[in-house]
Amino acid sequence: RAQLDERTFRQEFEASFENLTGLVAVSFGDENISVDSVDISVMPLLLGVDFNVDPMSGICAVRDGETLYVFDEIMLTGGATTWDFAEEVSRVIACPDPTGGARKTSGVGATDHSILRRSGFNVSSPKAPWKIRDKITAVNTALLDANGERRTIIHPRCKELIKSLRTLTYAPNTGLPNKNLGVDHAFDAF
Repeated sequence: RAQLDERTFRQEFEASFENLTGLVAVSFGDENISVDSVDISVMPLLLGVDFNVDPMSGICAVRDGETLYVFDEIMLTGGATTWDFAEEVSRVIACPDPTGGARKTSGVGATDHSILRRSGFNVSSPKAPWKIRDKITAVNTALLDANGERRTIIHPRCKELIKSLRTLTYAPNTGLPNKNLGVDHAFDAF
């Protein structure tokens, strides 16, 4: 129960047929939004990154025990590059998606990951992308697990992430998030 969100738990352990329609972040609620914080000066900063041309998105957080405190977000528009993004932040552990190993938003001659490393980041990324369903389950479980515990607190100033969590829906008949809504980038970075 502590490792799955309620919908996935019902599907996997209670033989319930769960339809992947409606909101992607079904576990998100106002209870996840709070100005509660911890002393971030003594913890490694975590930065989730979605490499995208416009906007390039970053979610800033710290982990205290089992709780993730999301305290800020970075949304760069206007064709920002990974170099621009690296200049925007410093002294954090970047947790980008594995596609950053390819040459996309980085510009000629370097990958997004290599730019972050050259800029002083400690990059921690899996070798291959997680399955989309597994990423969604991980997010929903952190927001509210099947035991009823919330392990993610999001500061109200993270407006794009909150908007994404409240409005991102599945594309019709696909079981995949609808990328045409324009609210998926903060979710992907998270």
